[in-house]
Amino acid sequence: MIGAAYKKDISDWRESPSIAIMELLLKDGVKLTYHDPYVPEIQVSGHHLESVELTPGAIGDVDLVMIATDHSKIDYLDVVEKAQAVLDTRGVKRHLRCNQEKVTLL
Repeated sequence: MIGAAYKKDISDWRESPSIAIMELLLKDGVKLTYHDPYVPEIQVSGHHLESVELTPGAIGDVDLVMIATDHSKIDYLDVVEKAQAVLDTRGVKRHLRCNQEKVTLL
């Protein structure tokens, strides 16, 4: 998951929809990692999670990358190119000039 913060380019994750999604995924047993340049670590449903670096491996080794917060510091073109599939909940897809077949807009 990309983004834990409540909104773009801030560190406040209180009441963030990302946290509710993380809780549901963890409850279902999903192996979850996240990246957020503003939120280095969080507690979600008793799990201590630390933001991972957006390396080619971190992006390409997961089944799905979900864009939950559209931080300006993230190279979304690079993410889309390296990811197997992307679920875009923030409309990032509209601004990318690339093969968008593996991007689903929610």
